[in-house]
Amino acid sequence: MISEETLKTIIRQVMDEMQCNQKTDSDSAEVSIADYPLGEKRPELLQTPKGRPFKEVTFDGMLKGSVAPEEFRISPLTLELQAKIALEAKRPCFANNLQRAAEMTQIPDQRLLEIYEALRPRRSTEDELLKMAEELENVYHAKKCAEWVREAADVYKQRGLLRNGELV
Repeated sequence: MISEETLKTIIRQVMDEMQCNQKTDSDSAEVSIADYPLGEKRPELLQTPKGRPFKEVTFDGMLKGSVAPEEFRISPLTLELQAKIALEAKRPCFANNLQRAAEMTQIPDQRLLEIYEALRPRRSTEDELLKMAEELENVYHAKKCAEWVREAADVYKQRGLLRNGELV
């Protein structure tokens, strides 16, 4: 018989797969392994998070003040396009990491550092991790990141790595 927790995990995975099949901004751009690296072979597809074309972002432009340092950050679209290439290259784990990274671009840096700290062993309770997952999903629309935090909570519980000795 399947435990309730296992069933919940399976349902979450199926729902995540259904989410992956929904259209995103990167779906309109066709890319393949032949387009890698995108910056050299398909720079017209790339832009900064603020929408500046990739080719306009130069170090000289930053020194002259025409390009802000923030424009050197990667955009979620670029990460999603890279994930499509990784999937075609049969590297699903890497693609999943890139998709989570795309989600993380929408989370403020300070909050990311707090989440990172909270994910260290024995720093959080199960409830705190599950609330963090809810925040990631509902506030930042970071569904893959939320699932990853839920998985961490399950593993930490099984291995006795939660704060206050919460064990299985």
